[in-house]
Amino acid sequence: MGPASAQAQGVTIAVAPPHWVPGHGVAVQGQHFGFYKDETRSIQGRLRRHEACRPLRLRSPSTSRSRTVSMRGSTSPRRPSYRRRRGCGRSRTRSRLLLKVRHPWGFGMSPISNVQRVRYDSAVRGVRSVLCVPARGVGICSADDVSHLKGMFNRIRRQDQWDWFSVHYEFGLPPIRTVRLIADALVSLRRAVSGEWDGLETASRRLRKVACHVCLDNYLSSDDYPYRRNDSYGWIYVLSTRNQPTHLKIGRTDRNVFDRVSEINRATGVVVPFSVRMALRVSDSVEAERIVFLALRSFRIRKDREFFDAPFRLVEDRIKDVLQKAGLLRPFFFCSRR
Repeated sequence: MGPASAQAQGVTIAVAPPHWVPGHGVAVQGQHFGFYKDETRSIQGRLRRHEACRPLRLRSPSTSRSRTVSMRGSTSPRRPSYRRRRGCGRSRTRSRLLLKVRHPWGFGMSPISNVQRVRYDSAVRGVRSVLCVPARGVGICSADDVSHLKGMFNRIRRQDQWDWFSVHYEFGLPPIRTVRLIADALVSLRRAVSGEWDGLETASRRLRKVACHVCLDNYLSSDDYPYRRNDSYGWIYVLSTRNQPTHLKIGRTDRNVFDRVSEINRATGVVVPFSVRMALRVSDSVEAERIVFLALRSFRIRKDREFFDAPFRLVEDRIKDVLQKAGLLRPFFFCSRR
């Protein structure tokens, strides 16, 4: 039934404006009926079912004005309403993600806070005393100290905190496999210190076997520790940002890794700060960088830039493999931070 037959039956039809797009229907006694789908339905039957409904709010596709069609067919201005959407509130504009950088350092390279520093120092000294003299160190170390130290290694293991690389660097950048073994061995030490298990000597021996005392000595050392600096030793680092994890910057440095990354992030062309994904100590950084670039030449974005487009796990395995074969990868040992 079309509009002409509806008028013949005595039904009042509010004619749509001339600019209305065909197919959007018309307002009949305050209700919206689309004739492109419901031509065979009875308009009078639909009016009986919807006569108690509220006035219809019509929106013209060509204009942004909204108007209400009352039961008498008159129009009156009405303030448009907006639905509340998750994350949008009552904003009239569509929400969009805005990139905001709050810190000058990358993820994982946040300085250790003063509160955490006090806990970390107490935990490291307490567990170090147990590893040196187990019988005498029980009175100094507590179960909370062991738990805090285990939390430090779990930060490195999971890499989910803003200071995970800072803690990793304080320990001398031990391999991730060594970090996992130390975190698992600290569970046994906590049971022994709390009195749940009579195996303090066994737990201490297990921690010394996985070089836990080396990590603790690296943490307690300072920049002026009396160890000879060798300029032939350097670092191969892999950097990226959180929003572009496969956009990697690979380079070398003979200085402190933190100083080099801070220098890169201070450049005016860097919007999102880089963070360290991996840092390897090598005996000759110049030769190591040449070998790494040669092995990853198929992933290099530009020949005159140190940027590569590849998954991090693939790059990590290939760098370790080529440096190990070349004999340039230095093993983990006690070293002063520089």
